[in-house]
Order: sequence, then structure tokens, then C-alpha cells
Amino acid sequence: MHFAPRKLMLAAALAVVTLAACGDDDNGGTGPSVAPPANVTVTASTSTRATITFNTVSGASSYLIERASGATGTSFVTAGSVQQPASGTTVTFDDPAVLEAGATYRYRIATLRGNTSSDYSAIVNVTTKAAGSGGTVTVSGDIT
Repeated sequence: MHFAPRKLMLAAALAVVTLAACGDDDNGGTGPSVAPPANVTVTASTSTRATITFNTVSGASSYLIERASGATGTSFVTAGSVQQPASGTTVTFDDPAVLEAGATYRYRIATLRGNTSSDYSAIVNVTTKAAGSGGTVTVSGDIT
């Protein structure tokens, strides 16, 4: 098959336009973007436990909660995940890990919608209570 130079240039230009139209602006085929949760707060419930609270995101299926030890530096690890509640506008998550007393931890959360993940929320720091502080001890039975 023999193409004239003008036809070859036209075919090349058409190929470039076709490839440009097939750019990656479709979000990888994963659907619309999703926002991270807002109003993330973390409180030290005891010397070894933390509670994370945040606002739900419309259309979310679940949330991924990550924790890192220290005020800076270490990598984040998965603390847990929680499903989108059937009703209500806030989520409360009790970190199941036994944390170090008097230590600082960082938390961040991503929203999941099917296979789509949001960016992470702003990082929130918390310092657990000092050992022996807070909490109530119930003593029952005979004390001699």
C-alpha cells in the first residue's frame, strides 16, 4: 500500500488527536471523586485508648482510619475501618489498639466509595493521658 506524504501527515495528525482525546481525565474509570471526612477530632479516652470522631460524607461506603506514633516521622498504619452509618451525620471510632500512656499519636482518615478512595483528611494529633490518670476503678466484693 502506498500513501502520499500528504495523506501520511493527515493520518499522523488524526492519530495524535485521537490519543489526546483518550487522556487520563476519566479518573481511571473509578467514578467521581470523593471528599475526605471533615471535622476530625481525636480525644484520649484513657491513658491507653483514643476515640476518633468525624462527619460522614454523602455517598461514602466506608472510612479507613490510620494511626502513626509520635508527633512526626513514623509511617501510618491501619487502625481500622468503619462502615457508613445508616443514619446520623457523625461517626465515632474507638481505636482498638492499646496505646502507650502519655504518648503522642497522629490520625488521618480516607473516605471510600466502592473502589474510589479520597485523599486523607487533615492529620490530627492526640496525646494519651499519663499512666494512672483518668478512668474509674470499681472495687467490689469483700475487702479485708
